[in-house]
Amino acid sequence: MTRPAYVPDSAEDITDHGIGSDHNPSDPDLASAREVLRAIHSAMEAAGPNGSIFVPAGTYYFGSEDVYSLIEMGGSQPRGISVYGEGPDASTLAVTEHMDPSVISNQTAFIYDGDADHGNVDIQGLTLDVNAPNLGNLNRHNGGADGFSLAGNSLSFSVYNVRITDTYTRGIRCRQYLSSAKYCTLERIGIEYHKDSGSNTHPFDSLQTPRGSTTVIENCKIKNCPGSAINIRYNDGTYRIKNVYAAGTGSQFLKLSAGETVELRRINHTAYTSELASLLPDEPNDGFLGRHFIQSLGDRGDTNVTLDMEQVSTKNHTSYAFQVRDTVGGPSDITWVGDRIAFAGSNMYNDDEVIRDRQGVAFRNVDVGEMSVHDTDAQVFETEDSSGTIATLSTNNVGGLGKTGGIDISNHLTGESPLNVDVPAESEVGAKTQNSTEEETTQTTTEESQTSLPDWTPRWDGDPSNWSVVSGDSNTGNAYVEFSASSADSHAMSWDDVGKHADTEVLGLVRVGSASTGSDGWGRLIGRGGVDASGNMVGYSTWFVQSDSDIKLRVEKDFGGSQTTLAETTAASNPLEEWSYLRLRIEGTSVKAKNWSYGSTEPDSWDIEVTDGDVTDSGWTGIGSWSGDAQLFDFFSVGTNGEPARLDDARPEITWRQPLAEETVDGTVTLQISATDAEDAAGSPSVEYRVDGDTWSTASYNSNTGYYEDSWDTTSLSDGTHTLDARVTDSAGNTDSSSITVTTDNSGTGPAVDTLSVSEIETDTTDAAFAIDWGVSDSDGDLSTVDVGLYDETDNAQEDTTTVDVSGSSATGTTELTASGDGGSGNEYTVVLTATDTSGNGTSATAAVSAAADGTKPQIGRFSVSESQQGDDRADITVVWDVYSSDRELQSVTIDVADSNATVENVQWDVSGNAASDIDMFSIDQVSASNYDVALTVVDSNGESASATKSVSV
Repeated sequence: MTRPAYVPDSAEDITDHGIGSDHNPSDPDLASAREVLRAIHSAMEAAGPNGSIFVPAGTYYFGSEDVYSLIEMGGSQPRGISVYGEGPDASTLAVTEHMDPSVISNQTAFIYDGDADHGNVDIQGLTLDVNAPNLGNLNRHNGGADGFSLAGNSLSFSVYNVRITDTYTRGIRCRQYLSSAKYCTLERIGIEYHKDSGSNTHPFDSLQTPRGSTTVIENCKIKNCPGSAINIRYNDGTYRIKNVYAAGTGSQFLKLSAGETVELRRINHTAYTSELASLLPDEPNDGFLGRHFIQSLGDRGDTNVTLDMEQVSTKNHTSYAFQVRDTVGGPSDITWVGDRIAFAGSNMYNDDEVIRDRQGVAFRNVDVGEMSVHDTDAQVFETEDSSGTIATLSTNNVGGLGKTGGIDISNHLTGESPLNVDVPAESEVGAKTQNSTEEETTQTTTEESQTSLPDWTPRWDGDPSNWSVVSGDSNTGNAYVEFSASSADSHAMSWDDVGKHADTEVLGLVRVGSASTGSDGWGRLIGRGGVDASGNMVGYSTWFVQSDSDIKLRVEKDFGGSQTTLAETTAASNPLEEWSYLRLRIEGTSVKAKNWSYGSTEPDSWDIEVTDGDVTDSGWTGIGSWSGDAQLFDFFSVGTNGEPARLDDARPEITWRQPLAEETVDGTVTLQISATDAEDAAGSPSVEYRVDGDTWSTASYNSNTGYYEDSWDTTSLSDGTHTLDARVTDSAGNTDSSSITVTTDNSGTGPAVDTLSVSEIETDTTDAAFAIDWGVSDSDGDLSTVDVGLYDETDNAQEDTTTVDVSGSSATGTTELTASGDGGSGNEYTVVLTATDTSGNGTSATAAVSAAADGTKPQIGRFSVSESQQGDDRADITVVWDVYSSDRELQSVTIDVADSNATVENVQWDVSGNAASDIDMFSIDQVSASNYDVALTVVDSNGESASATKSVSV
């Protein structure tokens, strides 16, 4: 058998491991599916860690009821396995329909386990059919059926020419880094889950690309999903999404909750389609039949998102098209730039606006060229808090312009035709048909050529043929960029992933490969690059030049048709003889540059610092040359909006954990500081802190808590506001810092809670009522209020609360609080009482109480949930429980651990008798939330049940 050229020779053929080619294409029975699964497992074992398997042409149904997860790399199977086929129309892996969902609740096809270091994983040239329409109601068992579930540290996952169909839940669940998805088709994703639960999942779900890394989704097709085509959920990475056709996205094309830069290029999006409507049960009004184009929910990262859209068509929204708001916290405003964007057919069911801001969140620095909005009864804008400019807006058949707020429409054309934007047709993208290995070899060479720079654009007099990627050992990776031209000129290339910025910092590692032309100007780094209205070059640069036989470092300006040297000094290194670092920083009117030899420590001071205010507009960032000499660029890094360009892939990050900002503290406090670094092991970075700008002190790493700690005696300071600074330095010399303010109060004059007791009182209603007896005092005699609250421990809900006005030096009272509808429930409650004086000092105390159980249902006795708090990016949750029934035999106990989207872990026990207890432990390797809900349900032999839910922080 001749394999496609992209398949490694070492890849294990699954048909060499106990099954024949095209073993069971009709999915005859579970026994045949088990044979295929055993063959896949055997091939993976033979391939070994970071190996690969090959699926030859054929259709192979696989499955089993004997395992929780079908294929678990780094768990039951070796870590880091790549999978190759002969093409999506030739090689198919499919989940069998012969499994009982009541026996095995998780039919996710491929899981990359969170405990393993998977490295680089490739999936190429196959179809994965999860077969959800035939799997039964998995939601009833809290099950899932993703295509690929990504976890593990590290994992860089790439899919090329892959079709994923009929998943019960997600297409690709990105609990770890998705590097790229190219020429892929994802269709009918989450349809059955929506039918069972009324909720939605996403084809590309929970993207969480780390800062400094880029996820590429291009030449893909996404069809028929009740959720969002792409869900960007965590971290501050960059996303390049281009040449995408999406139709039938029930929620939206892009759910945006994180990221630093999101680039949309050539997007053809249709939200509502009759095909999606035919696949879903009847929906009231907009439902999940195609609501929006983009919804931004705020930011779970640390920076505001820049959304860069160009050549985008989106239409047929049952509600608004584009909204920015804040529901998840963090930076929330969006910087919106772009050109040639067309909206059409919005608000099919709801009378919303096409583009709107909410909750004080806004579109900032809007810089859009041409945009059109057509065919809607709604107004175009409701954006009172936004600002910026749209150069040309074309509208026709709309309900009015609406409220544009601070967005200036320079040229509003009414009665105009929609923009004719350049977007891909459905036939142009998605998984490709391969009739021969020769065709695939040609396509791979075109799309993945090592001699091309697909993320770069030639600028000024740049010619892409002069730049190439050379594979092989380098100082910082496995390749470097080589420049070679026949003559000196303003050769330049911009890095598209960065976009346009005014404040930038650029770092490059360069060397001259040959010097024979007699011209100089090597290793050019460029910021604020562009051209003016006359076509003249614009921007600031730093580079090496040769002057009077010396190598000089120069900072230059291109402006008004002239090139001006702003400053020049003797270089600290010689790129003709050694690899040399260059760093250029542009911030406001300040331009700085420095250089140093590779392998030496970066100097703290700048070699050149000048002020110039001519080039003020945002521009591209890139590399260039004024020479015909061969030049090598081995490392390139960019920082934007005041951030430094990093010397390694990730600088350390530091945050205060104890105390927290604005907290009031007294006595001796254990300081806790969280410091992490992608390059250094836990505890390796150096962490220091200081109080009110005084001398720095060292904090020591505590492996039990995962924090850097020290003791702080607050009594040595005057009461009031104080500043705590912390800083971390990693092994590469990179730093990060964090500052908070806290208030010290050691006066001892705050109120005290002297007595607190709670008892249940009988009612004639279905409510549970409690009498809270309390006593408080204050030595200063300035008591003000007593706040009493009742909280249900089963779901952390506040049942009732009241405030009692008090005065003088002491007060007592009895307060009655009610838990509506909880009479006879047996639920546990916490009473929180806070006494406050007129100066705002407060003291709290708590008491526990349980409602009486009526005995007709099984009861939950002890139910406690805790997390190890190790600070190791894992969640280790321990659940201690006991249940009982006074008059019937117990049947089952189920425990579910869920984040805000879905159940992530669960267990079910068969029990008997009138009482049962256990301790269960759950390990979540890829933490997706700061809090998890743990639900316990007990069922008796008569089908009666009792449930309780507790939340745990991780």
